[in-house]
Amino acid sequence: MISNKNWIEILKIALFPAIIFLLASIFSSRSFALGAITSFFFILFRSNAKLKPTLWLSILILIASITIAFITKIDSSLGRILIYKISFKAFLVNPIGGIGWNGIYGKYLYLQSCYFSERHFSEKELLLADNTHYVFNEYYRLVIENGILMLIPLFFFFFFSLKAVNRALDINNNFLTYFLSTAYITIIIASFFTNTISRDLIWLVVVVQLYLNIITIGKFSRKYLILFNILLFLVIICLSINYNLTRKYFLNLKQQAQSGELTDTDVELMRSKTAFLSTDFEVEKLKIISNYYTESMQWEKAFEATLNLSKLKPFNVIYSRLGMICAHLGNNVEAEKYYKSAVYSVPNRFSTRLELFNFYLENNEIELAKKCGLELLDLPIKINSVDVINIRKYVKLKILDL
Repeated sequence: MISNKNWIEILKIALFPAIIFLLASIFSSRSFALGAITSFFFILFRSNAKLKPTLWLSILILIASITIAFITKIDSSLGRILIYKISFKAFLVNPIGGIGWNGIYGKYLYLQSCYFSERHFSEKELLLADNTHYVFNEYYRLVIENGILMLIPLFFFFFFSLKAVNRALDINNNFLTYFLSTAYITIIIASFFTNTISRDLIWLVVVVQLYLNIITIGKFSRKYLILFNILLFLVIICLSINYNLTRKYFLNLKQQAQSGELTDTDVELMRSKTAFLSTDFEVEKLKIISNYYTESMQWEKAFEATLNLSKLKPFNVIYSRLGMICAHLGNNVEAEKYYKSAVYSVPNRFSTRLELFNFYLENNEIELAKKCGLELLDLPIKINSVDVINIRKYVKLKILDL
C-alpha cells in the first residue's frame, strides 16, 4: 500500500511537467511536450517516491511519446527529416571546422536549391520543401557550424548539466528544486527537436539563469538567491526592451516605405547603420532598402542590397528579384542563374517557375521555355488556388502558341 506521503511526493514531481505539457499542447509545441515528459520521469527516478515505473517501461513510454508526436504532425516531422538530410551536406563541406557561426541561417536554402536541382528526390520531399533557415536541432546546428570538435564541449555541457540537477535533487526535494530541474531538463530536451537559442538569445539567458540557480542550491542563503535572480531578470527585461524598441523603429520605417515617404537620403542613412543586435532586424533593414531601390529602378543599388539580403537570409522570392534585377542590368546569364535558384530552392512554387518560363520567352529561348513550361504543368499541386489554376492555363496557352 502506497502511503499518502508518497502520493504527495509524486504529485509534487508531476505538477510542473504537467503545467509545461499543458502549455506545450495549447501552443502545439511537441518538442516542449516531450521535454516535460522526460523531465517527469527523470525526477521521479531520482526521488524517494516508492511508486516508480521500471527503466524499460519509462523508455517504452518515451518512445511511444516520440512516435505519437511524430505521427500527430506527420508532414512537419517528415519535413524535419528532409532538413536534417540536406543540412548534413553542409556538415560534409567542412566537418572539422564547420561552416561558420550562424551559417545555416544564411546557407541552408542554397543547399536545398542544390539538392532539388540534382533531381534525386521524391514527390513528397518536393511538396514538403519551404523557405527554411533553421535545422530544428540546436546541438546538430552547433556541430554543423563549428565542426565535429564541438561534440567535446557538448559532452561537457550534458555531463555538468546532469551532475548539477542530480546534486540539486540530492540536497533538496522541494518545489523550487522541482521547478528549476523541470524547466532546465525540458529546454535541453526540446532543443533536440526545435529552435530555442538560435531563434531568440533570451533562451540562452534563461538556460544560464536556470543552471546557475540549480548549482547554487544549498550554497547561498535565500536572500542572496533572490537578489541574484532579480539581477538576471533585469538582464532579460533590458534585452526585451531593446528588442521591442528596435522592432518599433523598423515598423515605423516599414510604414514610411509603404506610404512612399522615404527619400534617397533616408535610405542612405539606413545603409550606413549596420550594427543591429538581431539578425532579423538587419534582414528587415535590407528588405526595405531592396524594395526602395527596386521600385525606384535604381538597379545597381537594388542588386547590392538584394544580394546582401540573399546572403543573410535567402528566400525564393529574393532569388527571383535578383533574377529580375540582373535581367534589367542586361546580365542574362546571372539572371537565369538566380531564377533557377528561386525555382529549386522551393520547387513546389508555381509563381517562381512562371517567372523563369517568362524569362525564357522574353529572350526567345523557345526550347528552354517549353521544357520549363512542361515541368510546371507536371508539378504536383501542394495547395490548389485560383492563382495556380490561372498560371497553369496561361502556360498551356503559351506552349500551344510556340
